[in-house]
Amino acid sequence: MSDRADRSCDRDKREKDRAPTKPKAENGNCREGGLAGYMTAEAAMIVPAVFALIIMLLYLMFFLYDRCVMTQDLYTAAYRVSIQRGEKKAQS
Repeated sequence: MSDRADRSCDRDKREKDRAPTKPKAENGNCREGGLAGYMTAEAAMIVPAVFALIIMLLYLMFFLYDRCVMTQDLYTAAYRVSIQRGEKKAQS
């Protein structure tokens, strides 16, 4: 007999000598009444979705902030141009 066969026979003997274990739940899962790995699968789908949502919200906030700053800068530039034109008309 080979060494591998001897080890498998020893393993079979040890399994027979063990105390009987608690049977699995009827649905074949490890936990009674629960679904094995359910939370892992759920987290694998929810965590990336939440992360993507947060990234999109941050992007939207930066976009709106930049738009507000550009609008304010354009307003300021238009105001300064109107003042300069008003001064030129007053001088003529």
